[in-house]
Amino acid sequence: MSTFSSVAEQICNNCGHSPIFEESYTLYADLLTNPDFLNQATFLSVDIETTGLEASAAIIEIAAVKYQAGKVIGEFSSLVNPHRPIPSFIENLTGINNQMVATAPPITQVLTDFLTFADFPNTILLAHNARFDTRFLMLACQQAGFTWPTPASIDTVLFSRAVLPKPMVANHRLSTLAQHFQISTPQAHRALADAYTCLTLFHHLLQLSAKTPIPPEVFTVLSAEDVWD
Repeated sequence: MSTFSSVAEQICNNCGHSPIFEESYTLYADLLTNPDFLNQATFLSVDIETTGLEASAAIIEIAAVKYQAGKVIGEFSSLVNPHRPIPSFIENLTGINNQMVATAPPITQVLTDFLTFADFPNTILLAHNARFDTRFLMLACQQAGFTWPTPASIDTVLFSRAVLPKPMVANHRLSTLAQHFQISTPQAHRALADAYTCLTLFHHLLQLSAKTPIPPEVFTVLSAEDVWD
């Protein structure tokens, strides 16, 4: 079996025979076989901040950076009113406090604006721990009565584990990888700053991947059934 066929089979096992499988397979195939793909594709580096890690937590910030052919072509950033107090540890981590979100728009309005900007599925979602961001966004869409467009995605956590395994780095947190690649992070744990860091990290990982095959699970896309375990 050829390497590409083996990879295709792994993607099939991960995603199933579905439109999501087709998107993941196509994305992987383009990266392997189309030398102009990175210049032709539009990437959307996404990051969110929340009131916690559990499924019941609320989104308090959404940001995204749209990137095509070596240039940033747009950015989106908005605080979200969670209609609940922000825990002190989240305030200390992100710098986002109750006063800042008191006059912010509700999640339904921010989601509407974000999805319009994102232009899924015409863009490829890029995120560090994409499973976290995607699940919160899907759950928010579900609660708002919106349809999540299930975009093809690339997870830079999984990507970094493949091309930069331990002990080359202590862990695969965004801050650790940013330090490893000397990426400036003036506002870590704010969504727009982290989205820019993720995008820069992606470029560094692509350079490393010239010598290391990209594993197919990097491109796994969550479906509506995977909102939360």
